[in-house]
Amino acid sequence: MHCVSETVTKMLEALPEHMQKKLLDEITPIISDALDEAKWESQFQESSLKLSKIAQNVKTQVSANKSSTMDFSKL
Repeated sequence: MHCVSETVTKMLEALPEHMQKKLLDEITPIISDALDEAKWESQFQESSLKLSKIAQNVKTQVSANKSSTMDFSKL
């Protein structure tokens, strides 16, 4: 990954400053979207792990007869 950023940096530095600014304007929204997506994926993975642990705990409780029928009137 470090090599990718170095390559992009070198490519940008080879351009005149006005073109660098133009490219920056064009890639900023793309990078922003990618950062948002990476954050979402991370949060999704964390919640997925938590849900798996909860599901395993419920399964264990059901197997040990430590569960009860859900009372929907308490919701």
